[in-house]
Amino acid sequence: MFQIDQSTGALTEVPASPFAVPPTLNSNHAPTRPISITTEKSGSFVFVGYYDGDFVGSSSVVSLAIDTSGSSPVLVTQQSTYLSSGGAPIQLLTDPKGLRLYVGLSQGQNGLEVGGAEVYSINPSSGALSFNGLADTSAGRGHSNAMDPQGRFFFAGWGQNIGFIDSCMISPLDGTARLPSSTVNLGPNPGILPGAMFVDNSGRFLYVAQETDANVVTYSID
Repeated sequence: MFQIDQSTGALTEVPASPFAVPPTLNSNHAPTRPISITTEKSGSFVFVGYYDGDFVGSSSVVSLAIDTSGSSPVLVTQQSTYLSSGGAPIQLLTDPKGLRLYVGLSQGQNGLEVGGAEVYSINPSSGALSFNGLADTSAGRGHSNAMDPQGRFFFAGWGQNIGFIDSCMISPLDGTARLPSSTVNLGPNPGILPGAMFVDNSGRFLYVAQETDANVVTYSID
C-alpha cells in the first residue's frame, strides 16, 4: 500500500506494507498469485483476485478493509470468496455506486475456456461478497472487461483464435447481464484478441487494445 502525495503524486509505502492474506476458508492454505485488484466508490475496501485460491485447483477473491483508525493505514482481511465457475479472476470491476463487484473470468486451473463475469453484491459495512449471478456467458476464454461510467452496460472481451466483444445491458435489480445484446467480431485474422478495454468518462466510446497487431480500436456506444 502506498500513500499518494496530493500535491505531486509521489508515492510513499505505508509502514506495515506489504500486507499478507492469511488462510480463511482453508486453514491449511492461503490464496497466492494475485492477478487483479480494484477498490470501490467509498474507498473503504480493496478486492484482490488470486489465481491460486483457498483450495487446490480453484481461484478466489479476497475482500480487505482499509483501516485508517490508527497512526497509519492498514489492510485487514475480511473474507475470501471461492469462485465456483472454475475460472481465474483476470479482471475486477466495481459499479459506479459501489454496490457490486464484477469478477471477469478467464481460463482457470482446470483448463476450461471461461469468459464473462461473476457478479457479487458488496456488503457496505464489511465488504463481504454475496453471489448474484453472471454478466455474460462467453463461449470462449475471457481476456478483458469494461463498464460504462453510468453502470448501464457490461462489455466482455473473449476468444481463442478469433476475438469477440459482447455488449450486455446490466439489470438495475441485481447487476447481472446474462445475454449479450450484440457481439462484435474482431476477425478475420487469427490472434486479434481484446487484450484490454476501457470506456471513457463520457460513456460514449469503448477503447480496445488488440493483442498481436498492437492497435487500439475505438467503438461508439449506442
